[in-house]
Amino acid sequence: MEFTTSSKTILAIWPANPHASEAFKLDHNKAFIARSSEEPRRRKKRAQRDTTPKYDTPAQEQILLRTDVYPRDLTKGWCFGSNSSRCDVLLDRDNSRGVSGVHFEINHNWKSFAVLITNRSRNALEMFLPNQDRDQIQEGETRALLKAPCIIPLNVGLLRLMLEVPERKDSAAYDQNLREYYEKAITALPLLGQLDVQQRSNYTPAVKNHRYMEEKQLGRGSHAMVFSAIDGSTGDIVAIKYFYDSVPKENIAREVQILKRLNHVRAPLDPLDLPSLTI
Repeated sequence: MEFTTSSKTILAIWPANPHASEAFKLDHNKAFIARSSEEPRRRKKRAQRDTTPKYDTPAQEQILLRTDVYPRDLTKGWCFGSNSSRCDVLLDRDNSRGVSGVHFEINHNWKSFAVLITNRSRNALEMFLPNQDRDQIQEGETRALLKAPCIIPLNVGLLRLMLEVPERKDSAAYDQNLREYYEKAITALPLLGQLDVQQRSNYTPAVKNHRYMEEKQLGRGSHAMVFSAIDGSTGDIVAIKYFYDSVPKENIAREVQILKRLNHVRAPLDPLDLPSLTI
């Protein structure tokens, strides 16, 4: 099966175990349900780590988060949990399966338009990002999802979900739909226009060196290369500067000190592994 390709689909969510399949069938979720006879591509060699969930049963329902179906609270995005009066998507009728009243939210960083997932529960979310170890998302922490098409397993209590970042065959149409969604959201709820969309979420050191997701090269010189990237813990746009191994560490430290004096550079600078430093 090909990845979801609709230019209005922000994220597709599939059930990966019976608990999730049962939750998707709740009447509360009808507005977001689409049906399919197939499941997303997840058939790879089982050389992967044992903690990666298996998906042996074809999914019949998927939840689609779309630019033309609004969440009830535009400032929070789509809420998932067991409280029907507060959540857009109901994952259980109570918390017997480890699902909190409002367990997590899916929203956007409106500066980079990256999709964010924020844990609102005392129970950690377990996410399995491609090529990374299991990521425990604690209460109040945020992660930015990859923009490239991929399947991201997510454990919510006893439920196992697959978050599908769709393929953007017409990225211009998707970007336009997303911007229209944003503009309509501001019009529908003036409070959203008063929010500081550049505000950073909680710093998440657990992401380690995988925290930044590179997008494209901005330039290169005799001493370093610079890339634009997305901060995986906030969705903010950042620049990453990679110094060549031949550059003395003393020169790098001197440049960092100069950059710290500039008003337009966020301080403190975030060093990765010397001789590479984030600017």
